Amino acid sequence: MNSPQSFVAHKFGGSSMRDAERIAQVAAILAARTDAAQIVVVSAMQGVTDALIALANSAAARSEVWRDALSQLRERHLTAALALLGKDAEPTVEWLEKEFADLADVLHALALLGTPSREALDLVQGLGEVWSSRLLAEHFRVRGDAAVWCDA
Repeated sequence: MNSPQSFVAHKFGGSSMRDAERIAQVAAILAARTDAAQIVVVSAMQGVTDALIALANSAAARSEVWRDALSQLRERHLTAALALLGKDAEPTVEWLEKEFADLADVLHALALLGTPSREALDLVQGLGEVWSSRLLAEHFRVRGDAAVWCDA
């Protein structure tokens, strides 16, 4: 009978995932380990969860400032993707563009409704972790390291 494979779990917070440079450092730390299998949980890039909550609240308050804030958040993530993935960034950039277009639709709906539902807030505030985990997984891929991305 084969013994079960053991996993090592890691958690990296927002300051560890602040930008492309820090995400690359996280990848280097993980790649240097000799564990047979690793599970990695990451937070959103530093400040992103708060920014997403503010976006939802601003949109629901029917303030137009959410549009500029959304654009800045989008640019931050696209910049990180390009820095981390270089010439291989196109599929991830396309995915991020769709993610931000979908978020803009949700925020527009919140502006029309004039109130943030609990479900909408849950959806919006969780996006940062999805984005940063995808950036990390794609960075592993372009490095030639094995990685499986999971949107839990």
